[in-house]
Amino acid sequence: MIKILLTSAGYQGGATLIRKLKELDNRFYFIGADINRKSAAKFYCDKFYRVSPAIKYEMKSEKFIREISEIIKKEKIDIVLPAGSYDCYGLSLLKETLVNKKSKTEIMVASERTIFNCNNKYHTYWEVRNVVKNLPRFLYWHKGYCIKPLTGKGSRKINFIETDLEKDKSDRLLVMEKIEGEEIDIDCLFWKGELLLSMCKTRERVYGGTLMEGEIVDRPELIEQIRKIGKVLNLHYLNVIQFMEGKLLEVNPRIAGAVFYPDNWNMPYLAIKLALGEIKPKEIKQYQTKIPFGRR
Repeated sequence: MIKILLTSAGYQGGATLIRKLKELDNRFYFIGADINRKSAAKFYCDKFYRVSPAIKYEMKSEKFIREISEIIKKEKIDIVLPAGSYDCYGLSLLKETLVNKKSKTEIMVASERTIFNCNNKYHTYWEVRNVVKNLPRFLYWHKGYCIKPLTGKGSRKINFIETDLEKDKSDRLLVMEKIEGEEIDIDCLFWKGELLLSMCKTRERVYGGTLMEGEIVDRPELIEQIRKIGKVLNLHYLNVIQFMEGKLLEVNPRIAGAVFYPDNWNMPYLAIKLALGEIKPKEIKQYQTKIPFGRR
């Protein structure tokens, strides 16, 4: 039996993810963790725990880390698979602790620095600015912003957006251009910054931020960009990178909310096999030629 702890297990794609993975490997035993005690994950996971929120603003939740650590120890978890971006920051810190303790549990996240840079959009853009040719125009200033007409006089029609970091750490703003056009999710599997496997999906209809309708498409120019992004940010394991009209929107350091399952391979399954040491990075690269373009 291989015990997999799925955090944020109540997300929309959770039930399908678990069902598909169990079809591929009957060794898998899923333990779900979610902040919602009434989560549907209680019914499709083999076991369920309610946990505290993973993060408050950009500060880690010590309680979340402690609770996940206790679950890992109690259940003898083999793999921790995060389904929430906020989970990843606390899990990256816990991973460093477990490594120091020589634990056999593998937490499928990158380093603390990588997760911080991914979850903070300003830091994402700043880190990749020299390798991504088509970033949105953006502005960040921690003291706030002033908006005024180009030809106004006498302080007329001036508006201020205040950001008081001492009072409210959630009040951190990134001002960027409005983008319209084709929106693409790219499911990615990285190994220590190296891109192993990627698949582009159009976002044609979404619900609650999750892709509900789309198509697997070929976008080689975007793949070249994420290859560079992965090296600069040192991405690791499963990530979802989003573009609109060819411009980078964000990097999500966790499994996709909506996963497309080709007939002959499954990216989350390959990632888990990689974490278990049952497949090598170079073997995963072979699946790039099997992407079913046009699948909806």
